[in-house]
Amino acid sequence: MFISRIAQSIPPSKTLEITERVNEKKSQGANVLSFGAGQPDFDTPENIKKAAVKALDEGFTKYTAVTGIPPLRKAIAEVFQKQLNLNYDPGQIIVGNGAKQVLATAVMALCNPDDQVIVLSPYWVSYPEMVKMAGATPCIVPLAEGSFQLNMDAIKRAVSPKTRAIIINTPSNPTGSVFSKDSLEELAELAVDNNIFVISDEVYDFLLYDGEKHVSIATLGQEIKDKTLVVNAVSKKYAMTGWRIGFGAGPLELIKAMGRLQGHYTSNPNSIAQKATIEALTGDQSSVDQMVRAFTQRRDYLYERLSQMKGISLYKPQGAFYAMPSIKEILGRSYEGKKIGDDFDFCTELLEAKEVALVPGGAFGASGYVRISFATSMEEIQEGMDRMEDFIDQIFV
Repeated sequence: MFISRIAQSIPPSKTLEITERVNEKKSQGANVLSFGAGQPDFDTPENIKKAAVKALDEGFTKYTAVTGIPPLRKAIAEVFQKQLNLNYDPGQIIVGNGAKQVLATAVMALCNPDDQVIVLSPYWVSYPEMVKMAGATPCIVPLAEGSFQLNMDAIKRAVSPKTRAIIINTPSNPTGSVFSKDSLEELAELAVDNNIFVISDEVYDFLLYDGEKHVSIATLGQEIKDKTLVVNAVSKKYAMTGWRIGFGAGPLELIKAMGRLQGHYTSNPNSIAQKATIEALTGDQSSVDQMVRAFTQRRDYLYERLSQMKGISLYKPQGAFYAMPSIKEILGRSYEGKKIGDDFDFCTELLEAKEVALVPGGAFGASGYVRISFATSMEEIQEGMDRMEDFIDQIFV
């Protein structure tokens, strides 16, 4: 059978692969504790579910405008104004089937086959693959070691006449880092001077710790706003991962191009979920505050436990719900006679021996690290850290 070169070059998502392996082991009766998926363990708030039921009862189940229903785009524009003081006309908003589709459509709308897109490492697993699917080339540039902040010297060295765009993600999945305003200002200047478009993934903007403030690069002047697509979603903030609603705001010409592409790929996003999203954005926000308090408690506990483990070093997450500790001091050692050569070996042995699932850092372009999601209950985090500590202690015997 003929399979295209692009399709052959795209590996499966490692985070989804881990989830499938966990589900398989659970179906066999294993008591697996999974820290792999980036999915809040909270239920979607009742007011949002009721809005969906109302939409069903009213028969709101037909096709809608490809880029989203006007009341939803208006509500999204109002959120951008209220939260970031960014002015967008509803026509500059596109609603897609999750932030993932919005990101992928943006890359396709922006890039030609000869173009390059700068992707910062560690990166969310889908960024480089989205670039490849658009026929362009991902240019991987490392973040600053340890702090996971923007490494502007490295970014500047990577810029070439073929550089079309850069994808940034703050707060970050997988690192939990939050890019500083100073570094974003420097990046904005570089982008404007070199005519580089910025795709800014801000889906974790609500989840910050220790007084950190979210800065959207689009707020740093009209010139960079005109070269930025701001991407967000209701998936994480309202525990609506399965509802598949994401959105982007940017220059009208880009939004129109993305709408044309989306019209041929999927048409409109789910009609019922759009109605529910209006309620999410405009209704009671107390559930968000409850989630933030819970994630703060979990982050603090997880960081304390990991900091005490042998061979582990880590940056304290300042946002999102991930920690990305280094296990480089563990590599080369053995567990029950099996050598742990890399982070994939570490995660495999931990899953098999202690039934704890993490994602290897190599999946995010960061060999020697692992990603731990703390979007799960405190009880599971406590038990998981006990098992992981016991596993590591046996390595250092």
